[in-house]
Amino acid sequence: MNVPIDIKGYKGKYWKYVLPPNWEDYVNKSLEEVCAFQWVSSNKAAIEGLKLIEENRKLTTSYEELSENTYETIKRICNFIDIPFSKEIRKISQNPPVVNFVTKPQKDKWKKNIDQIEKVYPMIEKMMKELGYELELEKV
Repeated sequence: MNVPIDIKGYKGKYWKYVLPPNWEDYVNKSLEEVCAFQWVSSNKAAIEGLKLIEENRKLTTSYEELSENTYETIKRICNFIDIPFSKEIRKISQNPPVVNFVTKPQKDKWKKNIDQIEKVYPMIEKMMKELGYELELEKV
């Protein structure tokens, strides 16, 4: 499907990442609106999908937990899915690679975009609360 886009703040020619239902409604929006839409849509799909899985088959973690305590979080995941916490996994857990990011994950990395996040807060507020987050309005 070739849909022309004009996302303000994005110089690309193509839609990237997830294609949630109604994504076409965002081809002429701002980058922060597109990101907010994708974030809410992805989390909503994950939450709905998790409802179909038995509780004893689920393990919950957070971005913050994974980025702040990678080693212990990965060890807990390995134990949960019953695979060895091997030497290779331990090594990667101690020094995770940068994947798809310019910098390594950090708990408060999002704060550098606080102005854009405040603009789309009405779009993300409900999902943030459902996930246990609150917007800190202090500037970085």
